[in-house]
Amino acid sequence: MDADADMSTLTKRLAGPSTAKAGMETVDQAKVNDIIYKASEVDLPPRARLSWSTADAGQGSKFFENERKKDIELTKKIDDMLRRVKAIEGMDLSYERRKADEKVLAKAPHIG
Repeated sequence: MDADADMSTLTKRLAGPSTAKAGMETVDQAKVNDIIYKASEVDLPPRARLSWSTADAGQGSKFFENERKKDIELTKKIDDMLRRVKAIEGMDLSYERRKADEKVLAKAPHIG
């Protein structure tokens, strides 16, 4: 995984679920993600910490390092799944499909 992809997925991860909230359609999400990531680079004093993104996400903090580690693990899992999909796409799966259909029909004969 390259550094740009690593930063891209990590910035989305740090932004959290608020990116899909109502009213956020017109917001430049890339800019918001970048602001949150840059705010997480600064380790603010405790009284200046206003939200989870600035309070816990300072680079080097336990939260930031844990999020970075989870992001790397998830990205590796996704890459592995995509490699497996590519390997399967070229295969003839007609036998497997027929066996799956037989099992479905055995469990629910009213479907066929």
